[in-house]
Amino acid sequence: MRSYSIIQGAVLVLPLILLYKLWSGRRISSNDETNNGGMAAFPAASDDFPGSSNSLPLHSAEFDSNDSSVLPSVEYEVFLSFRGPDTRHQITDTLFRFLVHLKIHTFKDDDELRKGEGIWPSLVKAIGQSKIYVPILSKSYAHSKWCLKELVEIVENMRQDKRRIILPIFYMVDPRDVRRQSGPYQDAFREHEKNFDQMTIQNWRAALNMVGTLKGWHVKDTDGCKLYEVQALSPSHSLQLFSKHAFKKDSPPPEYEMLSNDIVSTMGGLPLTLEMANKLKILNLSSCLALTRLPKLPESGSLEVLDLSLFNRDQSTWEDELDIGKLKNLKALRFPFACIKKITGGTIGTVMKGLRELDVEMCQCENLVHFLVDVEELQSLRILRTSSATRMQGTHQQLLTTKPSSSHLKVLTTSCPIVDLSQLMELEELGVEYCDYGLEIPASAAGGHSEPWWKTSKLKTLRLYGASRMWCSSSGNNNPSSNCRLPSALTKLYIGFCFELEWVPSLENLENLVELILDTCPMPREIQGLGGLKSLQTLRIFNVGNLRHLDGLTSDDHPSSLTFFRLECCGALERLPSFSHLREVFTLHVIECPRLTDIPSLGCLLSCTNKLQELYIQDCPRLAALSLTTSSVATESSSSLQRLVITGCTSLLQEGKRPVQIPHLSKFPKLTILYLEDMRLNIGEQHVALEGLECLTELVQLRLGNLQPAVERLPSFSNLGKLHSLEIADMPSLREIEGFGSLRSLAILQLTDCTSLERIDLSGLVALEVLNISRCPKLQTAVSSLPNMEKLGSLEITDMPGLREIEGLANLKSLQRLDLRGCTSLERLPLLEQLTELGMVNVEGCTNLADRSAIIGKLPAGAMIYQ
Repeated sequence: MRSYSIIQGAVLVLPLILLYKLWSGRRISSNDETNNGGMAAFPAASDDFPGSSNSLPLHSAEFDSNDSSVLPSVEYEVFLSFRGPDTRHQITDTLFRFLVHLKIHTFKDDDELRKGEGIWPSLVKAIGQSKIYVPILSKSYAHSKWCLKELVEIVENMRQDKRRIILPIFYMVDPRDVRRQSGPYQDAFREHEKNFDQMTIQNWRAALNMVGTLKGWHVKDTDGCKLYEVQALSPSHSLQLFSKHAFKKDSPPPEYEMLSNDIVSTMGGLPLTLEMANKLKILNLSSCLALTRLPKLPESGSLEVLDLSLFNRDQSTWEDELDIGKLKNLKALRFPFACIKKITGGTIGTVMKGLRELDVEMCQCENLVHFLVDVEELQSLRILRTSSATRMQGTHQQLLTTKPSSSHLKVLTTSCPIVDLSQLMELEELGVEYCDYGLEIPASAAGGHSEPWWKTSKLKTLRLYGASRMWCSSSGNNNPSSNCRLPSALTKLYIGFCFELEWVPSLENLENLVELILDTCPMPREIQGLGGLKSLQTLRIFNVGNLRHLDGLTSDDHPSSLTFFRLECCGALERLPSFSHLREVFTLHVIECPRLTDIPSLGCLLSCTNKLQELYIQDCPRLAALSLTTSSVATESSSSLQRLVITGCTSLLQEGKRPVQIPHLSKFPKLTILYLEDMRLNIGEQHVALEGLECLTELVQLRLGNLQPAVERLPSFSNLGKLHSLEIADMPSLREIEGFGSLRSLAILQLTDCTSLERIDLSGLVALEVLNISRCPKLQTAVSSLPNMEKLGSLEITDMPGLREIEGLANLKSLQRLDLRGCTSLERLPLLEQLTELGMVNVEGCTNLADRSAIIGKLPAGAMIYQ
């Protein structure tokens, strides 16, 4: 019965995730286009790679990052936190497969994969880049320090941004044990207290307490479900049911009576089988871990697709065998290799001449080679996918030889070494995964052709994931060869997580390549032949730590067709080519390139094209100059730019450097997101920065921080009626913000270290949900009396030493989180008992606050207090 609880828990959580996704996507209708983020992991099978294998690693996100208009830093929609031994092969896998199937971009963490502290920054980044957190709290969850550290980080991210939500699943554990750290959680903390300091233990307990109070799903040992075995109908009732569906009558016509009786006899009297006898084309039993009986299939059935992936891999518990000899019309078959002994009726090659797609899971290469002998006669086979149970070493037996079935393949995904790729002349898509042997690239003519393989091959999509290397058959295993070329017909090339790959073949002959993705391959120093990519539209390079340059990407010889360019985490990259030729680009991201000193011709790109919609330049600390303007005469047409983000380039703050050149913002009337931080700007005579800001009527998110020299005033906000989020930080000279009362759509307001800011008008902020004011001492009058903000759910007023009281708290009926840390003069907190939704109060450092025990007594049941 446990499997039904597992599936129920997984399915129950999905509607809320989907509703949240839909809600957040519509909440700010700036643009449904994605920012195509998510480069930190390999994309699951998607429409980007037609026919790609579902056996690709699922513990990663797709490239798209939906709803980036709400959370521009988001890469994942869901972050799963779980303890591997308890749940990996049960509820976690079930839930994760559902999410991936629904194209919900999910980060699936695994505490057993961690080798040390070095992985922690990546986990923190993934948590910070997720919208929804699903901790699967099992009995041994608290035994893992990694799980507890994750949970603290998850809770903190939700506290900082109330748009993020936590959906806990209590898996075979009582939520009360989670809240109180009792039962199995008490045993875990007894051990932790021997190894960790008291502050760490307290943080872990607080996080568990907070999550334990949330509404979630309690998956118990049994949920009241029962499995009823459907009894077979009598022959007469079977014939009647079949006739109703086949002939719309209670009995068959006389001319069909004998045939109908034969069909009913074959069906065995099972009602569902009788109803679907002439209709069933696709039978998907994937992830049906509890079933022990295969369905009874009719000999004359119309079944075309049979999916048994993950179907009760322990074939010893099967009560029946599957006679594939009956499946005359089968076109696609997917099954775990361990089930091969239960498949009878002759070899696959002899009984299913029409089979076009075959997917074999969890198979050792040497076993698979013997199995494929049976499919030599499958002339109709076009798609073959195999996934290995273990990582395959190069010494293992190789997969394909020049068999007739192999030569007709169009799609091949495998973990096994390939003997002779040149013989697969019809192949259009190839995926090689987790193969230490790597990929041997033919250099000579093949298949009787006089021309080299790379000219005659029809291969259009190549995915190399987790392979150790690529090497040329004519040059040995280690050294590249001038004759080594990838097929000229390629349109998509993905190379990911190839940690030992030292070089990439020259791309100069790939004139048809549309998409190039290089992901987490730390060793290549250069990518040769970029100048030959005349059709390239998408270029994504992530975590290629040794890459020095991208020379040849653009030139005067031919216009670039690039529409999407994302460069991230390239620690050795020192220079970029001129961007003046990127006339078609829609999205341009340059992120975390610490040695990059210049981005040439960026101003020309903005002034010469009307197509750029996203420009992200982040965390390039050596970037010494940046100009979004050009010396040439500017075009009269307005820009199409919708998102402009420049942050973390700290060298732009240095005195003596030329200020960042930003055009009059009225040139960007379509802007919905504007983030500007850590830079020197041209300041007007009255110390006003960002002229034209008042013209950005479509602006949804605005973040300004650490702008130099001293900025005393900003343009009026009175026209920014669509503004949803406003964050201003590290601007100590800012004295006033005009037009605050017009921000009727503002939901998030954060003001930090604006030490000269004297007044803000909160009375018109009727949509405000998050208010965070920190280290703004002159605003204590403004916050000492709060207006009625019915939607406010999170209030943070921290490090305001002169604040004595806050009037109007009782009117904040939706308040869930109240943070008053560091308000050393605060004396009282009246009427908290009226805030029935309040779940957390933090009064750390409020040394003058009287009668704290009375405050605790006023809080709603289950609320947390930090003091």
